[in-house]
Amino acid sequence: MSERKKPSRPVPFAREPSPPRPSDPVECARPSRHPIGTPKGMSPTAGGLAIGAWLAERGLYPPHDRAWHVEITLDDTARTPMRVFAESIDTRFQLTIRPDEWGYYFSHRGRVSVVRVTDLPRAHLRDDHNLAGATPPLKRIGALLRDLEQRCQVFFQRHRASIETTIPGSEPIIRAWVASI
Repeated sequence: MSERKKPSRPVPFAREPSPPRPSDPVECARPSRHPIGTPKGMSPTAGGLAIGAWLAERGLYPPHDRAWHVEITLDDTARTPMRVFAESIDTRFQLTIRPDEWGYYFSHRGRVSVVRVTDLPRAHLRDDHNLAGATPPLKRIGALLRDLEQRCQVFFQRHRASIETTIPGSEPIIRAWVASI
């Protein structure tokens, strides 16, 4: 009886180990926290990306473990804006920046516009000045401010801005930006 050979199985092709991919967490060092959208970071909406860019341009890094905000209030008077009900003030512009949206409040002679931006600018409650459709990107909010000053014949006292922020150490940086717009 002849010995029958078993059919041989093909030897698996020995491959060189592939180089690590950039997404492999073991091989990649984690960069320091950046304000532009991350899984635990800010919203990936257009508004969120604009906020991330605004923060990055100023070198600001908000806390990732708690809520944060920036609120800038400008009046056209020779006094520092106070945190009072704004309709009692003749003219006020207030910019608010949060992790997931930014927006502004503008009041002049009893008329009010409130605009919020997540993806696209939209009126919130009232838009007596028809500003939602004319809202520029956050990086060009100074152009809107100057347009409102010209249109309403007022001047916002940038050096007297009231700045409230929960980002540690950011007040002087934000104040310098306000002075430049």
